[in-house]
Amino acid sequence: MNSRFITKVEIKSNGTLDIFYKVLDKNNCVIEEHKNNYVEQPLPSFYNALNDLIKPVLDIFKIGAIFSKRIKIYKVNFKGSNEATSAIISCLFHLTDDDVWIPINTHIRKYPTDSFEDGQKGFFTYDVVDKLNIITDEAIKYLEGNRNNIQQTLFTEDNASNTEINSKEIVENVIDVPNNVVQMPTVAQ
Repeated sequence: MNSRFITKVEIKSNGTLDIFYKVLDKNNCVIEEHKNNYVEQPLPSFYNALNDLIKPVLDIFKIGAIFSKRIKIYKVNFKGSNEATSAIISCLFHLTDDDVWIPINTHIRKYPTDSFEDGQKGFFTYDVVDKLNIITDEAIKYLEGNRNNIQQTLFTEDNASNTEINSKEIVENVIDVPNNVVQMPTVAQ
């Protein structure tokens, strides 16, 4: 049976969702690669999974929880094969004086393979890996059609009794990626 390996999940500034993934065969060989942009909103659990990375990002940057309202996670890149072996978390940081959001990334960190590597320099903790795995699980759910659209919510068996959808609740779950993002200069290599 073929499996999917998520390589990137990103909420774009226009509210759309990019999911990049590879389809792997039973020998973990890449059969095909997909780079898609989706307009339909993911489930609220998808946004919750991204927001659960705010505290780990603050810990990585060694800044206090007071800055948690000024961080928005918008992208995660995964490296590896069938099971992710490393990741980069991208976020926007709000500079209040200038009222701009600047993009910042964690450096690439590996997934620990044993308790010795757990949380060591260059490695995530097992707790963060669990949070990253939830994001890939949510992306796969999205690819399988579990999306936050009104028609699907109205007519699923689980929600048959709940036919009234609060559209404001759906909109509030969207991560608002600001348009006033300042591009950071890069050094030519």
